[in-house]
Amino acid sequence: MVLGFAGNQNPTKIWGFEGEAWKTELLLDYSFTGFAAKERGFPEPPFAANILDFGAIGDGKVDCTGVFLTSS
Repeated sequence: MVLGFAGNQNPTKIWGFEGEAWKTELLLDYSFTGFAAKERGFPEPPFAANILDFGAIGDGKVDCTGVFLTSS
């Protein structure tokens, strides 16, 4: 994407008058960032428990915060 300003009378060292000074090599390449540079998937944690087994309702309406607050 190139942005230019018509009649720009104040050039900058990075942009110039109409983008002629712009150098794409100044941009960092972030295409391989992320978990393991996308060379492997996210780890799957082992399944530990189903909160429904502890009394949660799971209908999206009932407040089940008490199930999380109780300790065993």
